[in-house]
Amino acid sequence: MLQMNALVEITVSDSCNKNCSYCFEKRGSCSSGDKFSEWKPLILAACEDVNSGKLPGVDGIALTFWGGEPFIRYDRMLDLIDATSKYGFITYHVYTNGTLASETD
Repeated sequence: MLQMNALVEITVSDSCNKNCSYCFEKRGSCSSGDKFSEWKPLILAACEDVNSGKLPGVDGIALTFWGGEPFIRYDRMLDLIDATSKYGFITYHVYTNGTLASETD
């Protein structure tokens, strides 16, 4: 059977520290990122489903953080990484403008 990763994209925050003319996000706005506390249990349940084999054909999860600028809520990213890192099948990705990331992060 073909195995694949489930793609999970989570908006960490809709807020952004830039004001790019081409971007659909507006500086300082915040909406779906406020649902983070509701999404975390769903993501953990998906991890358990993959771990227990309840999702045939799915052998991993690709977890993507985006927003606005996800590093504005770096605490949320770390919270979810800490909660899911025990699963060996998670890969993490970040869509960022890069202005808030540093080598120590």
